[in-house]
Amino acid sequence: MIKIEEVGIDKLEEYDSIEFSYSTNKIYELKKINNGLGGFLLEVIDVEPFTKEFEEDTTMWKKYFDLTKWKFFIAYDNDIPVGGAILAIRSDRPDSKKYPVLWDLRVIGKYRYQGIGKMLFDTVKERAKKEDYKELKIECQNTNYPAVNFYYKQGAILRSINDHAYDDFTNEVQMFWYLDL
Repeated sequence: MIKIEEVGIDKLEEYDSIEFSYSTNKIYELKKINNGLGGFLLEVIDVEPFTKEFEEDTTMWKKYFDLTKWKFFIAYDNDIPVGGAILAIRSDRPDSKKYPVLWDLRVIGKYRYQGIGKMLFDTVKERAKKEDYKELKIECQNTNYPAVNFYYKQGAILRSINDHAYDDFTNEVQMFWYLDL
């Protein structure tokens, strides 16, 4: 049986043990109409199947962010961590008082498509409501086809696209979703 627990900063190493990757053969390609003056179109295109693995060390975040207000959640199957989510409340950002951020959502491959991601998402959403926030901000990339579809299915609205956010190392497009709480 899967249970979700809110954990402290002392569990970041355990959080890191949860696989963070996705696989897909589709992406959302950003097309600018009339150089952007006519708007933008996100079109689903087939791509060569790929897997993107993230190698983030969440314990390093302590060097860059004040994590004292962040909320960490781990999904356990008995005592085995199989998923996780982070609600980032960034006191160093002007918009942090308005929008907490779903900073991370991950589920181990063999546990996907069993509702664990939804359970984690709902837990983060409820925790943000409890903190008296009215909206939740979510970031993902156009290449993460499963995540884009998941957030859309949860009722999030795509409000912002930054096609130059990752210019230094990738052709990914940054997408910001917002969910009314």
